[in-house]
Amino acid sequence: MFKLLPHHLGSAHLKPERRLSRIIGHRNFNPRIVALTLTDSALLSGGGDSLVDDLIANLEDPQRLWDHIVRNQLGETELKLLMLILSFMSDIRLDDLQELWIECGESLRDLRRSVNILDGTMLKSVEHQGAVHIGFHNPSVRDYLVNYVQSDMGEVTSLIRMVRRFEQIEALWLVFPAPGGGPMAEKYRSRRDLLECVASTAFHAEPVHLRNSSGKDYVRRAWLYLEMGKDLGSEIILRLGFKAASDEDTVLNATDSAILEALLQTLSQSGPLGEEVLSNCIEWAVEWIMGDLSDWNLIEEAEGFLNSIQHYDPGAEVSQALALLDSVRDDYAETAFEDWAQTHHDPNIPGSEMKGVIEHYAANGSTAPFDMDEYDTVLQRLDDFDAAYRSTLATPRDEGAGPTRNSAREVESMMQTLRMPSE
Repeated sequence: MFKLLPHHLGSAHLKPERRLSRIIGHRNFNPRIVALTLTDSALLSGGGDSLVDDLIANLEDPQRLWDHIVRNQLGETELKLLMLILSFMSDIRLDDLQELWIECGESLRDLRRSVNILDGTMLKSVEHQGAVHIGFHNPSVRDYLVNYVQSDMGEVTSLIRMVRRFEQIEALWLVFPAPGGGPMAEKYRSRRDLLECVASTAFHAEPVHLRNSSGKDYVRRAWLYLEMGKDLGSEIILRLGFKAASDEDTVLNATDSAILEALLQTLSQSGPLGEEVLSNCIEWAVEWIMGDLSDWNLIEEAEGFLNSIQHYDPGAEVSQALALLDSVRDDYAETAFEDWAQTHHDPNIPGSEMKGVIEHYAANGSTAPFDMDEYDTVLQRLDDFDAAYRSTLATPRDEGAGPTRNSAREVESMMQTLRMPSE
């Protein structure tokens, strides 16, 4: 086993097995990085112990490796694929990638060839919810490419020209240091006409299927365009943001209270027009957050959200909603307590929620609306719930157990592809 890698390490002072364990047991272990380092003399400083150091250095910080690959081994098509992946914040579904690739004027044959070249080194393909997604193999690849683009205005322009979807606009603004007048904002301002063009097209585009995507969230689009338009001094992008925020359906179809709160904050800082839109948005936001109070977590989320936006509301709408929320909370707590007090059946309300209910009232120095005659019974049942939960926890894997058998086999397979040094 490991016939070739020990051969490369044979002149080092450490035993080959110990040097192998340092490499294979590394937290960033990647057989392709090992293979690329061993097969390219430009990435090596010598042999023996220095070879081990070179391998460990590339595992610790692969930036030098990525730079060598990009500048010396990749063609224009492979680099274009990397830039297209960079224009999204997470892995992209293969069928969406194919569609975008064609829109960028490239052939599917070139896409397949480029994916085959990069898969396992700078890119990875994984199955997620029944579909293949393509993304960066390691976060360090994205870090390297961000720095690569930032250092070259031509690459910045090329990246902007690839934008077809809102998710790409989002990545351009949030992945690079642009918000709040960051270093990239000035470069974006120099290409403002181009950005306004692609932003207008991308605003209404259907969402791309990314991992952990929230779908077509116009609250997020409105917030991002308002922030982006303000920092770039772009009336065109600002108008798109105000238009979305002025639509009742935008707020009533929100998916994330944190993003909705961010939108309200941005509107409050956007002058007279923002204040005008803000008044309507608060009304719709209250309606949205109060529309589903079906469990304890949603009640808690609603309280936090309403408290956070109360200072934006010059009227009484938010305070009235908070008063109503107290009544809803008491009714829910009473129902939950009665559910857990019934010892002849399993409770319908989860134990984690019941604990949250009791902790809330205890923190406020109150036991209402509980029936104190049943209080000890509920507490005992919660103790039993905790004990049962702890017994189901699996023993965590010992991270110090070393590489898995699959890792060892993968290394051995990779090593078979390496060139043997001349004797």
